Amino acid sequence: MDEGQANPWRGEGGRVSEIADPIGPSEDQNGNAPETLGVLLSDVVAEQVLWLWESRIPLGKLIILEGDPGLGKSALLTDAAARISVGRAWPDGTPCAAGGVVICSSEDGAADTIRPRLDAAGGDPSKVLDLTMVPDGNIERFITIPKDLDAIRQGIKRVGAQLVIMDPIMQFLSGDHNAHKDQDVRQALAPLAKLAEETGTAIVVVRHLNKASGGNPLYRGGGSIGIIGAARSALLVAQHPDDEHRRVLAPLKSNLAKPAPSLAFTLAEAANGAVRVEYKGKTPYNAETLLAPAPDPEERSALEEAKEFLRDALDDGPRYNKVLKKEAREADISEATLRRAKEALGVRANKEGDGSWSWAFEGADREGKDTQDEPQDTEVSEDAHLEHLEPLPLDKPSSEAQREQGAQEVQGTQTPEDAHLADRVSRIAAVLTDWNTQPGQLFDSHRSHGFVDGYTPIVGAVAKHFGDTKNFTAWIEPTYSACDQIRAETSA
Repeated sequence: MDEGQANPWRGEGGRVSEIADPIGPSEDQNGNAPETLGVLLSDVVAEQVLWLWESRIPLGKLIILEGDPGLGKSALLTDAAARISVGRAWPDGTPCAAGGVVICSSEDGAADTIRPRLDAAGGDPSKVLDLTMVPDGNIERFITIPKDLDAIRQGIKRVGAQLVIMDPIMQFLSGDHNAHKDQDVRQALAPLAKLAEETGTAIVVVRHLNKASGGNPLYRGGGSIGIIGAARSALLVAQHPDDEHRRVLAPLKSNLAKPAPSLAFTLAEAANGAVRVEYKGKTPYNAETLLAPAPDPEERSALEEAKEFLRDALDDGPRYNKVLKKEAREADISEATLRRAKEALGVRANKEGDGSWSWAFEGADREGKDTQDEPQDTEVSEDAHLEHLEPLPLDKPSSEAQREQGAQEVQGTQTPEDAHLADRVSRIAAVLTDWNTQPGQLFDSHRSHGFVDGYTPIVGAVAKHFGDTKNFTAWIEPTYSACDQIRAETSA
């Protein structure tokens, strides 16, 4: 129908269906309908996302870790590799399944950097494979993507890898793929993402930031936007705004879960001289604030004024936070700036017996007080998930614990709860002293390192051994007691 015919038809209220055949299955030249194409979602079995690190590193997916050079991205990933190699809990207390790790690193030497860092973090080097180079005739060359995916697949199989690290990704893209062209990037990373899906392995690729400032944090990574587009999760490492010695690990993109809280960490020197990551708990800074343009001198001056206010206000000891906030407002210091100053100075929030909160400098807490952080500004340790539990009476039990113990001695009885706890402690102690079990091997490994990470990593292994990982907290007290019991017996 030409234009002259179409207009009168439209004016008369004609319908497309009156002049066009309904869309149906196409036919080949012999008049036969084609085979069924695609997959109906009714034939797809729904699955839950599996996590290597809850809400941060999904299994079977491509993940990006990005940040400026020199902030500790590689050290952070080596710490992750160490945790995975021995099944040690993540810094937020969530369990970590033990497995292997494949590392492709063009910037750090295996002998002088990666291995010492892994040792410093308490990792098992027999579970970590360096796959940076592959043979090519009579020489070795860097592994390339997507050309050498079979080599990566073999590496995953060799160590049973839960994690593959490619640091940095730009080094491992083949010369046929331009990192600044979206189509090239997607053609290279799509097969890598498919490998992650097929093997159930988390593949983390590292890249540096570009020189831009401000704007959407998703556009700050070097190269094409297709790189972060191919990832299902992205994490950012950035300098802490108020503490030159701290860094922040923040969520940048999270397609599969609610973004996890940002975590602060520092880089310390281990006994062997290698860099060691030390996590310092949650921080309120997100990717947008971390990558925002540097504050002008006036804003920086406001922070310094707030810090000086807190130094003076807390010089004589703890103060109620409501009073401090009132005094700060009277001094034209906003609550947001006051909280930034609080974090920068390491001020702790302490819960009083009446439910109110006070602030004090680190180390100024009075004996017996609850030193958990306020809900709206948390900075928790790796054992934060234990805070709701009553502390165990160790060398110096509290007077209340002494009274309870004395009452039980007078009565000459033991409550059913005590008997249940004692039985569980006994069973855990038997497992921890059996080196043929994974908890026993983990306990022995942490004992050789002086339990620098406490007992929390062992709790996850114990819960997994007894098939009760969903009730992680129920295993905390008996596992801690069993560990103390074993250490006391072996040192006697």
